Amino acid sequence: MREADGKAQRRPRHRTHEPPMCRRATHAHPRECTVFRWIRLTLAGFGLLLLAAGLALPVLAPPVAAAACPACYGLKRAGTSLMVDRAMTATDRARLARDLSTAGDKVRVFYGPFEPAALVIACASQACNQRLGGRGALARTWATPFGDIIDLAPKGLNATILAHEFSHVALHQHAGLPAMLGETIPAWFDEGLAVIVSDDPRYLKPGAQGHERCVVSPAWPLPSSAGDWGARAGRDRMIYAQAACAVLAWMEANGGRAGALAAIDAAAGTPADAMRPAKSARLPRPGETFLWPVRGNPL
Repeated sequence: MREADGKAQRRPRHRTHEPPMCRRATHAHPRECTVFRWIRLTLAGFGLLLLAAGLALPVLAPPVAAAACPACYGLKRAGTSLMVDRAMTATDRARLARDLSTAGDKVRVFYGPFEPAALVIACASQACNQRLGGRGALARTWATPFGDIIDLAPKGLNATILAHEFSHVALHQHAGLPAMLGETIPAWFDEGLAVIVSDDPRYLKPGAQGHERCVVSPAWPLPSSAGDWGARAGRDRMIYAQAACAVLAWMEANGGRAGALAAIDAAAGTPADAMRPAKSARLPRPGETFLWPVRGNPL
């Protein structure tokens, strides 16, 4: 078509992101074009997934988001694996360092060599705790593909609470993330063992024998999944004492500390350490109960 002045009219050129071979109608490469389109769609979908995860993290898991952007949550680094509230004083940081050392020693007594490969986020103020989504818990451990993250509320800044959370980290290191997510190790066993390792006086009596240390008998069934545990623990904090008593009963029937470590290794599919005696102990299955005979049970 020509305009009135005799000049040829130019057709608008449409840009495309497809390769040249897909632009030519006469060039027969349908398979290559289809592959290219699928790659483009896959990359776009992956980008949208990353965007959605980035938007959801601050809502669903604020401590995980804080690990990526400490300043966004009023935090600052105090070491390679420690972030603290900007409101924390130098005296409180020194006390926290001592508590971290004491907690690590408690965990080593049970698990043996242990380096807490976890990021600890410590809040000294209630405002910091609220920014991290704290809703009454003294501490929480978040298992992520990149490592464990522990966030501490102001009232959780002590060696007992830290040892409890470090016990979770040590168990994750021994058993592996798939075993934890797959509920190979029941939540009540994980939590009860953490009470024992931390020697928490709120949920354990003094004593040398397992049955002497029970504060309350377990009310079966105890929660096996982390979700069920969180819901029930929110209503009744003494469930920690019940879980500790159940684990003490299991350990007394299965070789104590050595039997527990061997069973945890077996659950992870790794051979037990040569220093530990060979045991046929296995970790409890959902729904199993562990109590002493009535005659020997002082409760």
